[in-house]
Order: sequence, then structure tokens, then C-alpha cells
Amino acid sequence: MERSLTTEDDCADVLMLLANVRGGINSLMAEVLEDHIRHHLLSGEKSSSPPQELAENMIDLVRAYLQ
Repeated sequence: MERSLTTEDDCADVLMLLANVRGGINSLMAEVLEDHIRHHLLSGEKSSSPPQELAENMIDLVRAYLQ
């Protein structure tokens, strides 16, 4: 990314690179969020939480990390 910006690459190429980076980061974020939900919200001592509380926790996570 830095090289593309410092070598004055074509704007379309830089935008494509940014879109690819964003896609990769979004995919990684989805994987980490899924892992967190499965291991921390749906298992262990939290599994006894009411479904509404689990849903609210998941919504809070999505809002915090994907906005």
C-alpha cells in the first residue's frame, strides 16, 4: 500500500488495492467475531444467559467492530 502511494501509481490501481485490503480485513474481522461468539458467548458459564442477552451481546459486538 505504502509503495503504491509513494510511487504515484494510477488512482484506479490504488483504489483496487484498498478494496482488496479492506476485503481481507473484513474477512479476518468476521472470523475473529465468529470465534469470539462461539467460545465466549455460546459456551462455558455464559451459555446459561437468556437468549435475549446473548443476542444483545452479539449485536453490541457487530456494532462496535463493523461500523
